[in-house]
Amino acid sequence: YLLLAKEMGVNTVRTWGIAQGTKEYLDRAHELGLYVNAGIWINVADKDDKGVECSYLRDTECQHRMRKETLEYVNQFKNHPAVLFWNIGNEAFNFTKDEEERKALAHFLEDLIQEVKKIDPHHPVVYTSASTSAISYIKQYVPGVDIFGVNVYSGMDHVHNQIIANLDIPYFVTEYGPLGSWQRSKDFNDRPIEVLDQSKANSYRKVNALIDEYYGYCLGGFVFYLGESTESGYTWWNLTYKQFKKLSYRVMQEHYTEKVNKDPMAHIISSDVSPRKHILPGENISVKIKVNPEGLENVRYHYFLSTDRESILEEFPNRLVPVEITGTGAEVQMKAPEEPGVYRLYMIVITDEEYASTASKSISIEAAVEDYSS
Repeated sequence: YLLLAKEMGVNTVRTWGIAQGTKEYLDRAHELGLYVNAGIWINVADKDDKGVECSYLRDTECQHRMRKETLEYVNQFKNHPAVLFWNIGNEAFNFTKDEEERKALAHFLEDLIQEVKKIDPHHPVVYTSASTSAISYIKQYVPGVDIFGVNVYSGMDHVHNQIIANLDIPYFVTEYGPLGSWQRSKDFNDRPIEVLDQSKANSYRKVNALIDEYYGYCLGGFVFYLGESTESGYTWWNLTYKQFKKLSYRVMQEHYTEKVNKDPMAHIISSDVSPRKHILPGENISVKIKVNPEGLENVRYHYFLSTDRESILEEFPNRLVPVEITGTGAEVQMKAPEEPGVYRLYMIVITDEEYASTASKSISIEAAVEDYSS
């Protein structure tokens, strides 16, 4: 995906944490002429499902581990030519719900940043906020932050105004894209409705224009997401489907390179899946999609099913579910899985083995009714 980033025309990529920003990753980025906003994950104050606590109000093992890992990572890569920033923390204030814990988190973050700057005074330090949620904490408690990072999926103009009114440091957009799954309306299976690629591409265009308009205050933006995260499904934010470039990728490539891509590409403009609710295990489901333009050569269709679990801050919460599909074109039949639950059906159209258009809809499988009549 670093090669795809280079082809898209970017100059800097962002990682979430140390596990992503390995030596191999940094070396490959440098080889391609890319800089890295090197992410260092900071835990939210919470308990996991085993009751193990990460608290900033008490001196916990969690704090010791994060401090040790952070300082070791910075010391190891402070002279790496690909590293441009240290991005310490991502949306930690937003997902820490207790106010006293938030203040304690802010003090921990400031102490950690000062330790990082002693080791490496040459790279700016970034903290990434979910929209405006961290502004007051950074302003009051964390003066060591050099650049404010902000993840924005709506209201970019409001976010910009809040930042420049309250902070005297520059900012950049560390994530942006179409509305998040938590912001979209739900369907009759109580799952977020995924919009088509054309709508997603327009979301990127709008934020691109605002980033350009706010240049000076805003240093740029990291488009979300180039990779294979399943956080809100397999296609929600992804700029590509596997190696195949989606319309949003082409929009970003044209924005960065200022070159218009005129290659033909089939776009999904509608889909019909029936039935989608009260489906019995093994029941046939009809799928039909419509593309524009019609009649392009070298177009193929692909369908798959996955679990449909919503999860934020978890990179791979969903898994593929094997299903039997009959047909290969724009109209197919799929046999419902045996296990009850809500799933997501994905419809993919690939053009010239280079470009992909995607769509998805939820389906709900009910438990089979036992027959006691005999």
